[in-house]
Amino acid sequence: MRLANSQRHPGRYAAFAHRLSGVLLAVFLPFHFLALGLAIEGEARLDGFLVWSDQPLVKIAEWGLVTLLAVHLVAGL
Repeated sequence: MRLANSQRHPGRYAAFAHRLSGVLLAVFLPFHFLALGLAIEGEARLDGFLVWSDQPLVKIAEWGLVTLLAVHLVAGL
């Protein structure tokens, strides 16, 4: 079965990348609000969160977040 021209269009892949990265960024938002809430609650709570966020796995996830933001921006253009 052959794909129609509209199904092979590069814009289709850009739309998919934009949608997927947007959904994954939306999953990140509650964690962002958690960090902001801890900052409001006090310095000690935020410091504990920042110590936790210094783990290597969290650093890798931060790179993933930056990559998702870049993909979302480029695919949106």
